[in-house]
Amino acid sequence: MGLTPASGFLVQSQAGDAKHGNFEVVVPDLLHGGLSHYWRDNGGDGQWVLPKAPIGSGRYTSTSIAESDYKHVEGNEQGNLELLARPDDPAEDHLDFGWRDNGGAWAWHGPFGVPPPRGAAGPALVAERADNGGGSLRAVVPLTRGGFVEYERPDGADLDWLVQSRVDGGVLQGVSLMLSQVRSRAWPQEFDEYGDRVVAAVAADGSMELYVRYGGVPPSPRTWEGPYRFGRDILPRFFGGPFRGRPSIIMSSFNQSTGGLFEKVRYGNYELVGALAHGGIAHYYKDNGTFHDPANDPRAGWSPFTTFGRGVYDEVSLIQSNYGDEHGHLEVAARRTDMVGFDFYWRDDDLTTWHGPNYIR
Repeated sequence: MGLTPASGFLVQSQAGDAKHGNFEVVVPDLLHGGLSHYWRDNGGDGQWVLPKAPIGSGRYTSTSIAESDYKHVEGNEQGNLELLARPDDPAEDHLDFGWRDNGGAWAWHGPFGVPPPRGAAGPALVAERADNGGGSLRAVVPLTRGGFVEYERPDGADLDWLVQSRVDGGVLQGVSLMLSQVRSRAWPQEFDEYGDRVVAAVAADGSMELYVRYGGVPPSPRTWEGPYRFGRDILPRFFGGPFRGRPSIIMSSFNQSTGGLFEKVRYGNYELVGALAHGGIAHYYKDNGTFHDPANDPRAGWSPFTTFGRGVYDEVSLIQSNYGDEHGHLEVAARRTDMVGFDFYWRDDDLTTWHGPNYIR
């Protein structure tokens, strides 16, 4: 239910109450093997519902989930939940894929092996939205030799995952993928038309980096630019790390305007969170400005980060929910790889106060 598709292990789905869809989290089940699916009943008592049984039986290090346009039950508003998981065993040089039906018995299928490689760290999965049929699934996988590969599973392609591009570079601890409205040829008339694709990554040395595949205008949409490094190319006079593990980047509705009387059309902010190596979580945001604004540059418009939380984490997942007043709350799930469950945080309407952690297990 976010402004644009973005990867992570936390989503707000359309399942549940029509006003506030449920929160859904899928993480490795360290006690039993397989994967644990937690969900928060936002249409009822607002409590987290704990997993009843693991999904599958293998051992995994990390997951990425998305709500797609695919529907097992055609009449339901919500779509299937799609899942990529990284096996813990290095001998299994592939990712595992699974999905949950959008109604009926709400059954999980899989996980089973698919062609994208296991990689150096967890995958980043997003589901495009489409007016007709199902949108493509897209994934970014960091490679053991360095850099990353971008995959697409087109609508109607069954389980084929096609290589879209390869980016050379250093080994990455974790990646996050977002589809942006910046440089979209059709926004704001069409909300499901995307422009830039953005990858946020933590490098082996703990630096935070951005990669951008431009949309709508030259250079070629198939060309990735970067890395743009925080503390060097972005906010060069400010601290740029060290970070650890997998970050999370989204596009929010803060500062967004779709135009109107005496109003310019403005893109929404980018919001980026990353786990700090010595504990806590950093939050950056980027004002993307108006059409053809210098702030459209992925290196421009960033504000120095603020921090919240007190744990040491290996990965974080950020969404903007539809709780709150004019804009939705920012919600974060954070975990260590040796952690049963996860910690949950959320930011208040005052834009400064973070609540949590609430330990969910």
